[in-house]
Amino acid sequence: MCNKYIQIFKKIARRSRYGRRPLIEEFKRGLSRVVKRRLAEAESLLLTNEEWQERVVKLNRNMRQSWVEKRILGAKGVVQVPGAPNVQ
Repeated sequence: MCNKYIQIFKKIARRSRYGRRPLIEEFKRGLSRVVKRRLAEAESLLLTNEEWQERVVKLNRNMRQSWVEKRILGAKGVVQVPGAPNVQ
């Protein structure tokens, strides 16, 4: 989903007359609240639109991986395989 957003944004940005700073602000406006919050918590300052886009892709990948791991491990931190007996 974020890759699609970035591709669409890049196409629109090429045709716009916005400078670097306004483009970054417009890019951030299209991000989810969760992504914006996590980016704000990041240690390093992002200066270019490309840096923002790269960070969003990495953050999105990490968030999805974390979600998958939570789904696989479940609430107890035990791997749950459908059809397999529960072992604790």
